[in-house]
Amino acid sequence: LYIPSTLYSLTAPREHIDIEHVKSVNVSADNPYYEGYKNTIIRKKDGALVFIPNNSDIPDGIRKIACEAFSGGSLISAIHIPASVKYIEKHTFDACDAIESIVVDKDNPIFESRGNCLIVKKSGVAIAKAKDAQLPEGVVLSSCRHISLKINDGYHDCFGDQFNCGEP
Repeated sequence: LYIPSTLYSLTAPREHIDIEHVKSVNVSADNPYYEGYKNTIIRKKDGALVFIPNNSDIPDGIRKIACEAFSGGSLISAIHIPASVKYIEKHTFDACDAIESIVVDKDNPIFESRGNCLIVKKSGVAIAKAKDAQLPEGVVLSSCRHISLKINDGYHDCFGDQFNCGEP
């Protein structure tokens, strides 16, 4: 996949690309909006990962994962979140229904993996789960359009369109 210097908007790239056959990513060094980093596409303005080929590893050093990074990712079977990831945008894994394995680096201060689920440590909310995984006891899944979370001793409403995870 080649991203030329003239491309200024990359939204939902998986819907427009024969993603199954993408083996590598190359971004023009002259592109003012995106850069290539270890076989991924990074948005320059905030350093967010916006595209990764199926079953490629998220490179260490990535701090933010944009919602479009995995959109349409029906072929993604494994996700490894490195310790460097501190923020994951809403709906990032919504279309990833083939996930068999989710692993978070043990040194990640924001996220953890339990029971093959990707969980925000502070809230105990799962933001992704493997296709056959059961949610650990006391954990709710955030991809619902509307959920109520019990945080500390009170209930807090979270709407799917407003729920981002981690530190911006």
